[in-house]
Amino acid sequence: RNFELLDVPPPTEEELLAYYQEHREQYTVPRRAVVDEVRIGVGDDEQSARQKAEQALAKLRAGEEFAAVTADFSDVPYVEDGVVVEEGTRGTEFEAVVFALDEGQIGPVFQEGDAFHVVRLRRLEPASQQSLDEVRKQVWAAVAANKEATRFETNANKTLFTIHGQRYTVGEFYREYQELPPDFRTRYRGPQGLKDLAERLIERLLMVEDTYDRMLDAKNRQEIEEVRLDVLKQMLHQEEVDDRIEVSDEEVQQYYDQHQRQMVEPPRARIRYIRIGLGQTEDERQRAWERANQAYEKLSPGGLFGRGQGADFAAVAAKYSEDETTAAKGGQLEGWIGEGYDLLAEIYEHPFHEKVLGLKEGAISQPFEFGGSLYIVQVLERVEPRPLSLEEAQEWIRRELELQKHDELTRQLSQKLLEQAGLVVYDSVLRETLAGGTGS
Repeated sequence: RNFELLDVPPPTEEELLAYYQEHREQYTVPRRAVVDEVRIGVGDDEQSARQKAEQALAKLRAGEEFAAVTADFSDVPYVEDGVVVEEGTRGTEFEAVVFALDEGQIGPVFQEGDAFHVVRLRRLEPASQQSLDEVRKQVWAAVAANKEATRFETNANKTLFTIHGQRYTVGEFYREYQELPPDFRTRYRGPQGLKDLAERLIERLLMVEDTYDRMLDAKNRQEIEEVRLDVLKQMLHQEEVDDRIEVSDEEVQQYYDQHQRQMVEPPRARIRYIRIGLGQTEDERQRAWERANQAYEKLSPGGLFGRGQGADFAAVAAKYSEDETTAAKGGQLEGWIGEGYDLLAEIYEHPFHEKVLGLKEGAISQPFEFGGSLYIVQVLERVEPRPLSLEEAQEWIRRELELQKHDELTRQLSQKLLEQAGLVVYDSVLRETLAGGTGS
């Protein structure tokens, strides 16, 4: 074994910074438009839908409130704070109309996909650059993947291990790893995971190369049988389940129609914050709380300092916040935050989101603890939940349907194997055994 070849050093700060500088264009917040929208589905009568859209436009241009017209005509509800449209997330025609409007202007009736739209532009927000701290997780993952690929390519012809004198190279191992299903790659990610996978691969090859001799040893028989069955189970699952999963566009549409009320984008918020690290000792922790409470008192109207109104948040952030990137910008975090679709990430970040999304626009939170630091957060802007279009929801729907089909095909495979095995369950014996009887 030469498993040290699988040790890939984690990214350094210098590597993260270099990658970020080279790929800055990937880490920009696209320009956004905040709009009011009337959406009228085409349905079976396109002409009637267009006429309805023209009527809605006429009422808006005559001065009727957008909320009232939306209630009378639109398939989607009126959003009090406006609908946020990020460039590149809606259809070509939709964005062409929206981003050509002046603030306050109502555009013409236009068709995008399966609906007619009437849109009023509230405001445009230019594109902005995200800082390294804001995208650190994405940059770290990209650099780590690049380092892993480079290391394995460089050492592709080196021997990872030998079995019966036959070499197995790093390159061969890495190709096997890349061909694994995504959930298996996730399970064996990182240096230790790759070593665990290599150990399993050695077991598999030993089973194939030396099965007969090893099976003669009664002490190893159960262990080898378990390994053999596990390998066969994975192979069978790949052929009978994973390779048969297909989701059609019609199934995606049907799911969307049946669950349209659940297809909602979670609320989001723009924030600025003050972060104060809690340190490592109890004394450092106490000093951090004292410092956070001082900052909060300065921000609170009528606090200990006798002000009629709180101090300027940007000034307090510049003085107290230990997050250098945001402190230099008055504590403001670029982009929006909100509940995400990445379950693992959301498990970690949910307490922070819960605190922030419970605040009204303009409100300032009391200091709270999260991730080894204390935070004081002000909500600058909120976007309430909004319905998702089919185009926006289809990727999530497709994954959900794939999971459902995976579970169903797995159930069918289990049933098929039980039938082929001729399994018979004697209910009376089972009941007697569970009741503590002797059974026979």
